[in-house]
Amino acid sequence: MGQHRDNASHRRVSKGPIIGLCIIAVVALLVFGWFRLRHNVSQQVAAASHSCVQGTATVPVLVDPTVGAQIRSAADGYNATTPVVGDYCIHISVTALPSDAVRMALGGPQWDTKLGAAPAMWIPQSSVSLRGLTIAQLASEPQSVTTSPYVLAVPKRLADELDSKRASWRDIAAMQSDPGLLPAWGGLRLALPADDAATVAIASAVGTSAAAGPLSAQSLATPAVHDAVATLIGHAPASTNPGEPLKALAAQPDPAAPVHAVAVTRQQLSAAHLSALSEFTPTGSTPVANYPAAVLHGDGPLGDIRARAAALFADYLRKPEQQHGFRDAGFATAPRAALQPAPPAVLNQLADLVAHPQPPVNSTVVIDVSASMNTDSRLATVISALRDALGRSADDARIGLWTYSTGQQPYRVLVEPGMMTPQQRATLDRSLAGVRADDSTADNAYPTVEAAYRDAVANYQAGRGNSVLLITDGPNDVSAVTGAQLLSAVTVDTSKPVHVNVLAIGDGNATTRSLASQTGGTFVAVHQTSEIPGAIARLFSA
Repeated sequence: MGQHRDNASHRRVSKGPIIGLCIIAVVALLVFGWFRLRHNVSQQVAAASHSCVQGTATVPVLVDPTVGAQIRSAADGYNATTPVVGDYCIHISVTALPSDAVRMALGGPQWDTKLGAAPAMWIPQSSVSLRGLTIAQLASEPQSVTTSPYVLAVPKRLADELDSKRASWRDIAAMQSDPGLLPAWGGLRLALPADDAATVAIASAVGTSAAAGPLSAQSLATPAVHDAVATLIGHAPASTNPGEPLKALAAQPDPAAPVHAVAVTRQQLSAAHLSALSEFTPTGSTPVANYPAAVLHGDGPLGDIRARAAALFADYLRKPEQQHGFRDAGFATAPRAALQPAPPAVLNQLADLVAHPQPPVNSTVVIDVSASMNTDSRLATVISALRDALGRSADDARIGLWTYSTGQQPYRVLVEPGMMTPQQRATLDRSLAGVRADDSTADNAYPTVEAAYRDAVANYQAGRGNSVLLITDGPNDVSAVTGAQLLSAVTVDTSKPVHVNVLAIGDGNATTRSLASQTGGTFVAVHQTSEIPGAIARLFSA
């Protein structure tokens, strides 16, 4: 019996594809796990960074009070962004302090802790304040965060008059001492800023006049510039706070007021909202408050962190959004032509002049009392102007009074030079009130001036401006002393310099001009009686 055989093959599944799929799955899981792990690590790193693992670092920023509100507002916005530097959360702390106080503290041997923590950044009103800082103190070059030009706040009537005269900064200085330049107002009476650096910036404009600057050491050394700056400062009404004279002027915007103008920034005037006052910008280059951000090196473990954070905040202040806020507050308005700042060495010299515009005077006033001085009320005007000038003289001045004489002696000593005590002031005032012109038109000018000069040299006082002030409508000398003999007798002693200043009512003559020149004095000629008060005021500051 035959057997039946099944010829169908036995089918089997291949292992290779299965193994390949498993490998792919494992690799995919590994790759996914790697990216997941990296993502988690990145999140942990970011979280650690924004959680300020090192804590909070407070960054002290000191600013001038005139920009304090704006910087503080910007700091609030910046702090809200939770800035981080070197694993520290940064908190900007803004304090407004007068720039002069900060400058003196930074220039001292150590920081004055009475002012709070030492700053990581300082924003004064003007870069002039930075002149005392050393390179070692600065972490970077200071750059401005906003600006505002210096202008004059004046009554509308005075603004119109100054505008009609196209008055420059140099003219403004002259108007401080010469009432004749503003007869309706009796002089400018410009109150200067309480901040020394702001005053130095304005004085720079006086020194450069119409030029773009910067003020050079050579220009500052010239008598014209030196005298203009000294006049601007020396005749300024006393002021401690720019807000006070602004309000006082707005309350009394007329010639009888003790202050006729106040030097402020345009932003300060705008923020004051005083409708009685107008802005006047003198012609020529305009000094500018440029609010530089000075980032300072710090001590201790956080010194570098604070400096870096301060620099980032300064950059933030310069962003368009923050600049828009400054403009809304009245900052960042450009002048017609900005004055270029002077080099630090020149600024230091100028600051010394601002602090000490004139040394205390030691002066003898000699008045011509010949009959011609009665013409056009010359003598009466001289006496009135002298009484006004003496009334404004500093207490540490030494002043005496002589007149011509037709008696046996060619002159009369009415008051010996003395400190301007109340008694000396009263004596001078009584003596001036009693001065009368003689009957003769002839005079003894030359021997009188020679005697006054010799007396001034004999009583020379170091550290003072020693001088003789001659006021005459001549000379019409009939003495035995000639002009040549007078000039020969007045031998200048360089160890005891005495200037002879001459106010000639008329043209004067060659002798009086030479006398002023060879002694280093000033010769001023006036041809109208109305010019006498201004000339006397100017010569009292010479």
